[in-house]
Amino acid sequence: MRAPSARTLARASLVLAILGAVAMLFLPTVSMQSITVRDAFDGAGRTVTRSWQVSLLSSEGAWVVWLAAVPVLLAGAPIAFERTRARRVARIVSAVALTLGVLVSMLSVGVFFLPSAALMIAAAARADAASVPAPPVPTRPA
Repeated sequence: MRAPSARTLARASLVLAILGAVAMLFLPTVSMQSITVRDAFDGAGRTVTRSWQVSLLSSEGAWVVWLAAVPVLLAGAPIAFERTRARRVARIVSAVALTLGVLVSMLSVGVFFLPSAALMIAAAARADAASVPAPPVPTRPA
């Protein structure tokens, strides 16, 4: 079985970034709690605690869509350079930026984009077929 090309790995990284953004926005990741103290007339109070989980989008509002778009744009940027000489540089820059973003935000939303960063690192490390020099042609001694 042949190993996937750098182009395939970069595209898979974009797909995983999109899936990570959707998961970050819509999975119930935020815990909410409401504590109500009710005082009865006889002096015996009652505390009611209610806990639930909501999505980041419903908790923080629409601005988090912009936050989720950053890793998607970083993972998608190398695709714009696929037909240029800068494609490997674009993959390296994207891999570094995604990795730094994941490391900085690992305790909150970075974990959603870890698979995307890993695939982009693999895409950046893999040489394209066009950039690998051809083996030398043997010549016959004269």
